Amino acid sequence: MKTKILPFLILLMISISVCAQQSYIVQIEKGQSLLPARQAHTRLSSNASTVRQLCDEPMNLWEVNGDRITPKEIINQYSDYAKIILIKENKKITLRTNPNDSLYNNQWQYKNTGTNSGNGKPGADINAEEAWAITTGGKTFNGDDIVVAVVDEGFNI
Repeated sequence: MKTKILPFLILLMISISVCAQQSYIVQIEKGQSLLPARQAHTRLSSNASTVRQLCDEPMNLWEVNGDRITPKEIINQYSDYAKIILIKENKKITLRTNPNDSLYNNQWQYKNTGTNSGNGKPGADINAEEAWAITTGGKTFNGDDIVVAVVDEGFNI
């Protein structure tokens, strides 16, 4: 019985520690670094966060990870070393699919298979699905919805 419970308990402990890990994207002023702050904080605390640079100039983006770390703690730990411009939670994104419009297959301009409503030539479209594979909107930094509208009134040839 003990041998069956032990692997379960180990897995449970790992999953709890993974869930407690927080990740933030931090943008700091150009020419500055979070590494000196990280080194100083490591000497002072056993519960130190991990830091790595994601993008150099001009964005200067860093990822800060730690157990139950908050934006306020990031400011407290790093603001003496660098001017923090922005802190955002590093969230996982979900895969989005094609529209659920029942008439989507009739709209050959988005994906022309050559059989859509008897119109067209395969591939003669705007490659909408390829664009949607990159992004379909989302939220701004302020939490507002990004809404994209295509207004197509057509044209006469």
